[in-house]
Amino acid sequence: MKKYLYSVVGAALVLGMSACSFDEPEINDPALPTASETAAPEEEPSESPEAEEGVGEFGQVVSWEGVDLTVSKPEKYEPSQSAAGAETYPDSVVFEIKLTNTGSQPFDPSMIYMTASSGGEEASEIFDTEKRVDGAPMTSIRGGKSTTWKAAFNVADPSDILLEVTPDFSMEPVMFATAG
Repeated sequence: MKKYLYSVVGAALVLGMSACSFDEPEINDPALPTASETAAPEEEPSESPEAEEGVGEFGQVVSWEGVDLTVSKPEKYEPSQSAAGAETYPDSVVFEIKLTNTGSQPFDPSMIYMTASSGGEEASEIFDTEKRVDGAPMTSIRGGKSTTWKAAFNVADPSDILLEVTPDFSMEPVMFATAG
């Protein structure tokens, strides 16, 4: 219930502060390879069309003043029997989120707000305590330190996902999209 309350309060703050000046994210290239991508050589990537402003690729580091964020590529996820939020669609995916505090003051990750859509439908965030997929950390991150956690969503089309992340109410959101 506490995490739900934080999400509602976070959404209200994001909407309420929409007229204020926000810290815009900087999307850094290239996307970092995953362990499986570095293990075996693959064919050369094809030239992709020019990236849409404010939309990054999964695996890229996105930076705001004092915060770096990386979201892994989505992977198939099998929710446990006790999971909540996995009831609408047959497919679910999980992301590993890494947040680094590049500033000198503690950063509170509990205000991170994430939403997703898939196949033209709103995705449902999954909370699965049994598998330690239970939202962003609640403990502040000291300057120069990082934390990681998993976030899962129940999706209509796992090949067409848009994930939007807002680190806190003073920062512009960033979107990550699959090629679908």
